Amino acid sequence: MIYQDTDVVVTGARGMLGRAVVKALDASDYYRVLPYPSYAMDISDTTDIMNLTGANVINCAGIVRGRDDVSAKRMGEVNALAPYRIAAVARRLIQVSTDCVFDGTKGPYVESDEPTPSDHYGYSKLMGEIDYAPHLTVRTSFIGFGQRGLLRWLLDQPQGATVPGFRRWLWNGLYVDTVARQLVRLLDDPITGILHIEGPVISKYELLEMIAKAIRPDITVSAAIYPNILDKNMILKSERYDWTIWNFGWIDVIEELKTDYEVEKANQMLASGGDPEGAPGIGI
Repeated sequence: MIYQDTDVVVTGARGMLGRAVVKALDASDYYRVLPYPSYAMDISDTTDIMNLTGANVINCAGIVRGRDDVSAKRMGEVNALAPYRIAAVARRLIQVSTDCVFDGTKGPYVESDEPTPSDHYGYSKLMGEIDYAPHLTVRTSFIGFGQRGLLRWLLDQPQGATVPGFRRWLWNGLYVDTVARQLVRLLDDPITGILHIEGPVISKYELLEMIAKAIRPDITVSAAIYPNILDKNMILKSERYDWTIWNFGWIDVIEELKTDYEVEKANQMLASGGDPEGAPGIGI
């Protein structure tokens, strides 16, 4: 296939981030999105990767933490090896990495800090970072309505539950749609190498409390007191880019999240024939 300058292939397009990137590209007047869902392409397969020759690629495919059904070898193939194979043939690759390349003991972290992954997932993502032109690796963290993660855990809590929130676990990720819009914007930015996306700093306690008030007001978030081993500073800062110009704020993020939640809830109600008891995973 011959790709045009404005064609963008999204790998992992059925995942939470991939769906958000496809949506952001669809909203663009400039790019044409070519999503590759997980069933259509194996990014660890060299034959499939050759189909990306000459393409702009946003690689949202990856094996996430907590997949007990996936071997360490398979995680390494997808998270560590595949990005290099894509970079070898792509016009420009935006590789999505994670704050988990750091262990949270010495944050905030900038791009030049020595990575300190604490598990195989973090190590595999670190090994898959592409740090040479014309490509870009973006380290970020985000929340959204996926099959796993913080939001899903909160939504799956029983009615009237009390959940723990960590006051001393600091984080500055963003909502998945916000991250997706920045990835699309960076396609046309000349920056290469490693880049941190930074949002407003918040504790896990404050984050859970804001989300619960917006979409699960029946839930109480209590300040968890645990040994210092659970204290973390996962804040990503950039020494290469001034993210303050985008004026990210949690009030706007929560409003967007709440709107998306209402849409998801309505869609799942329709899928269950209008029966709230049959609507899967909405957590209310």
